[in-house]
Amino acid sequence: MKYVINNDVLEYVVPEAEDKEIIIPDGVKSLGKSFGFYSFFYKMNECINISRIFIPASLGENNDVIDESDFIDLKNLEAFVVDSRNPIYESIDGVLFVNQNDNKTLIVYPRGRICKEYTIPNGVTHIRAGAFDSVFNGPHSIVFPPSMKSVDLRFSGTYNAIKHIAVYEDFSYYFGKDLKDGRGCTTWLWNWHSKNNLIITVFSMDGNIKYRILIVLTLLIVLKTNIIWNHDKKKEEK
Repeated sequence: MKYVINNDVLEYVVPEAEDKEIIIPDGVKSLGKSFGFYSFFYKMNECINISRIFIPASLGENNDVIDESDFIDLKNLEAFVVDSRNPIYESIDGVLFVNQNDNKTLIVYPRGRICKEYTIPNGVTHIRAGAFDSVFNGPHSIVFPPSMKSVDLRFSGTYNAIKHIAVYEDFSYYFGKDLKDGRGCTTWLWNWHSKNNLIITVFSMDGNIKYRILIVLTLLIVLKTNIIWNHDKKKEEK
């Protein structure tokens, strides 16, 4: 595998078909702005066997955070491995997190990680919008911890498998946020492009189920479209 590095920035890599892992060289402090595009987008056949990415202690020294979309084309990626000396990045069960300003953010859930249910570790406060984009082998269910502060997920991609989300009551107030807020449940439901319906479970702090909601996205989209169409029709009639 060839690495193109410029002033401590890994601009892109040139993978070969037999490559099974990417080992980011120690000394690299950040990834190029189009790292994923130039490394993987046009080389999907060469990336088919890549299952692990190794992150050195130096990556993130300048506080530049990885773009989650850089790895969306690695459909068999199973895990990130992070050097224990890294100042901001952390891998928990192969999932990549960043620790900054007293917050822990889930950046990337590997597309090839096989898992029916994924429980986000308690202590995680935020999730990147594209953290679960195009998951292939699961999870089918995600459990949010009570430590969560905000969510702006988009569940997109042909192979998205997520069908169930669970939250704790202290976090459930995000369900009522306005669409313009950019953080509320309603916002990322509208941005969820999978054809599957979605079940949302709200737990009390002692672990008992308070209530469940079945979100039939197809009906919601039709309803929203009809409301807009009727509104426009009334304007034309006036």
